Amino acid sequence: MRLHPMHPAAWVLDQLSDAGWNVNDLLAFTRASTLVLAHRDGAAPVVLKAGFGSNHVLAELDEHARPAAYGFYWYAEMTEVERALTREDFRHEIAVARTATGAAHIVPLLEEGNTDRFDWYTMPHCNGGSFRPLLSKAGGSQAAGLRV
Repeated sequence: MRLHPMHPAAWVLDQLSDAGWNVNDLLAFTRASTLVLAHRDGAAPVVLKAGFGSNHVLAELDEHARPAAYGFYWYAEMTEVERALTREDFRHEIAVARTATGAAHIVPLLEEGNTDRFDWYTMPHCNGGSFRPLLSKAGGSQAAGLRV
């Protein structure tokens, strides 16, 4: 997968590649994390979530700047304090996922790691993009909470 080099997720994909991951697809990019479908040689693809893999966050333009811009958002550089807080939050998310692994109806954490700039963890990839059919097989009452 190749992104424009200026896209904030491009740096994350490069770092994951350097760490031995083969990126199949970019699934999502948000203010604080990047989700990719990735695999290591000979292994099945997993969903890898990397926490704040960029120096930038998506920021909303104020209403006076919007008429001169293309779109409503731009990338603002994070301060060191913001980066530290965001990384602490993501490490807490990993700890919660680790603690919940093995509980009924919870997608398990498979592997976790970090680089100098971001942390990551993996979870199983469900072909078709939804665990709803798997939960439905387990019993209708468990799947009811997934209905939107």
